[in-house]
Amino acid sequence: MRAAAPALALAAVLALAGCGEKRHSSSSGGTSSTASISETEFKLNPASPSVAPGSTITVKNDGTTTHALEIELKSGEIRTKSVSPGQSVQVKAPDKAGSYTMYCPIDHHKQMGMTGKLTVGGSSSGGGSSTGSSGGGGGSSPGGY
Repeated sequence: MRAAAPALALAAVLALAGCGEKRHSSSSGGTSSTASISETEFKLNPASPSVAPGSTITVKNDGTTTHALEIELKSGEIRTKSVSPGQSVQVKAPDKAGSYTMYCPIDHHKQMGMTGKLTVGGSSSGGGSSTGSSGGGGGSSPGGY
């Protein structure tokens, strides 16, 4: 009975920690499954967010004029609808890891400095695999116990 207590405690800790689950809310790479970008005259804040591939980006217009957000892809772009002051809209980040230019495409806001760089997938030094080790270690048995 006494030997079962450490095993039970370990099982409880692992269950609470979500062992084996891949969570993107925060990681050592700085990517997130969600991001918020505030648009004002004439800047994006943050100007260099990092997100996980395919994650949700909330774009909020904290300015006094209409804005939008465009993310340049190699072939095409991802663009939000026009966002009125005080309103928000959500957009999906690119599915492919990389660095993308983003800006407000309305009037000449881009030329006025409303630009930024979106990083998808954290550091891209590990190739294109999305199944790399993201801190969980994988496997079903913890540490070989």
